[in-house]
Amino acid sequence: MRKSSVLTIEIRKTGFVNKGAELMFLACFQFVKQQFPNARVAMEPYHSTAPYEKRAKYQLWQKPRLFRAGIQFGVLTKLMPPVLRKMLGIVTDDEIDVVLDASGFSYSDQWGTASTAELNNSVQRWKKNKTTVILLPQAFGPFELGKNKANIAAAVSKCDLVYVRDKRSLDYLKSAVGNTACNFRLSPDFTNLLDATPSDLANQYKNQVCIVPNFRMLDKTDKSQAEQYLTDLTTAIAALKAREKSVYFLVHDSKLDLWVCEQINSRISFPLPILQHDDPLVLKGILKESLFVIGSRFHALISALSQGVPCIGIGWSHKYSELMKDYGIPQFLHRTGSGDISYLIHQLLDADKYGSIRSTVADHAVKQKEIVKSMWQEVATTIRTSHAR
Repeated sequence: MRKSSVLTIEIRKTGFVNKGAELMFLACFQFVKQQFPNARVAMEPYHSTAPYEKRAKYQLWQKPRLFRAGIQFGVLTKLMPPVLRKMLGIVTDDEIDVVLDASGFSYSDQWGTASTAELNNSVQRWKKNKTTVILLPQAFGPFELGKNKANIAAAVSKCDLVYVRDKRSLDYLKSAVGNTACNFRLSPDFTNLLDATPSDLANQYKNQVCIVPNFRMLDKTDKSQAEQYLTDLTTAIAALKAREKSVYFLVHDSKLDLWVCEQINSRISFPLPILQHDDPLVLKGILKESLFVIGSRFHALISALSQGVPCIGIGWSHKYSELMKDYGIPQFLHRTGSGDISYLIHQLLDADKYGSIRSTVADHAVKQKEIVKSMWQEVATTIRTSHAR
C-alpha cells in the first residue's frame, strides 16, 4: 500500500555534476514519468552535486539528509507540521514509497567502507517503513574488507530487487552473501535508452576521433600507471595525427578531467580542442557522430557504444573490461603498460575492419537495450504490486 494518496519515489545517489550520474538520473526520471506520471519524485538535496536550480528544473521534492556518526538527522524534519512540509516541497524518509538506488559504482572496497555502511543502515530503516528498495544496475565489489562484506550482505538480503551490471560484480556479491537468498538480476547500464540531443557541435566535430579522459586513472592507480596513462593518451594522439586524423577532447565530468586534458595538451606541440557542455545528452550527441572514441569515463563509453560507435576503453576497475565484453569487443580494452595503444588505433583506422567492428557494436547495442527494457518492466511491475491502492 502507498503511504499517502500520491506515490513517492526517491531517486538516490545521482546528481548533476558528474555527467554519468546525471544520465542515470535522467533515465530514472524518464522511467518514473512514463510509468507513474502522477508520482512525486524526491532527491536528497546535496548542494555540491544536486544544487537547488537543478532540482527545481525537474520539480523534485526534497528529502533532507544530514548524516553524523551514522545517524540520519534529516528525520528531524518530521517535527515540522505536514502542511508546512508540503508547502516547502519536503518529504520525510518514512513518506518514501520506493527507493531507486542508482549508485553506478559505490559499493566496493575501492571506495572505502562508508558507502556500504550507509547503505545497510538505510536499507534496514527503509524496510521498517515498508519501503520498496531497488538497486538499479550497477557494479559491485570486490568485498575483501570485513565491514564491507558484512554490510553489503545485510543490505542486499533486504532489497526487493538487486540488478547487477556485470558477471564479475555478480561473483563478488555472491561471495559476500554466501548462501543468503537474494533477488539478484543481471542487467546492463540503463542509460543506453536515452536519446541524444543533436547540436551544432556534433556536426562540427563529425567523423573525428574523440578522447574522453578520466582523473580517476590518476588517483585510483599507482604512480607508474598514472604516468603511463598520460603517456598512452599522448601516444594515441601522435598515432592519429600521423594518419592525418582530427582529434578532440571531450570533458564528461569534473574540472579534474579538464585538468587532465590540459596536462596532455602541454605535452604535445598541437594542443587539441577541448569540448564541454552542461547537457549530457548534447555530449551523447557529439559522441554519436565520432569516428570512434578513446575513453576512460564509463558513461561516455556507454553513450558511444549504445549508438554503435566503436571505442577503445581504458579503465581503472573491472567495470570497463565487462563493458567491452557486453558490446562484443573485449579486445579493444587497453590496459596501461600492457602494450602499444597504437595497434588498436590502427585496427579502427583500417577501412576493411572498421565496418565489421561497427556492426558488431551496433548488434550488441540492440541486445543491451532489449535487456534494459525488460529490466524497467520488471521494476514497474514490482512497484505496482507493492503499492497498489
